[in-house]
Amino acid sequence: MCNNVPCNSYLSAVGPTLQSSASTSAQIFYAKNFYNPNQLPVTVTVTFSGTGTISAAGVVIVEYSGADRNYPLDSVSAAYSYSPGNALDSGTAAPANANLLVFGAGIADVNTSGGLSAGSGFTSIQATHNSSIGSAITEGNTTAIAGNNVLQRATACLFTTMPIGTCLGVGNWVMQMAVFRDASWTVAGG
Repeated sequence: MCNNVPCNSYLSAVGPTLQSSASTSAQIFYAKNFYNPNQLPVTVTVTFSGTGTISAAGVVIVEYSGADRNYPLDSVSAAYSYSPGNALDSGTAAPANANLLVFGAGIADVNTSGGLSAGSGFTSIQATHNSSIGSAITEGNTTAIAGNNVLQRATACLFTTMPIGTCLGVGNWVMQMAVFRDASWTVAGG
């Protein structure tokens, strides 16, 4: 606690990942061993640094419990479009463990009427589309993974109003994935 309020440091899990032709970037942060024993309201402050102008920004805060307190981050992947497309894909990672949360986040530079839909096996946590930031999604997958080193990837689909789930929109995009271990994970010999 810092002055009787929750005080946690946020670490970069993946990113920033830049899609330069769209001037779009994304980054996933996480806090390990989050400390808030009195269940006080939590304020997250985001500070942008560097040169240049930020014309639009979006922040999504998601809370999960049950992650490993010491080494929660297992693996990550990130990708971006080289030319406008409609299927977002983080690329693959081979997590070292089976008890995982696979978290995906994506952003596209277009505002379609349908926005982004979660990829196969994922549940949409938040999906938005507006003229300022385009379309964005966060998604999670807690489905049991059979064994270690099974390739994982986060995907999403940019679509227009109908039919839902069919990738029909076209835009530049960034897609990221962070895989987190659950609290049952242990270090060998630890």
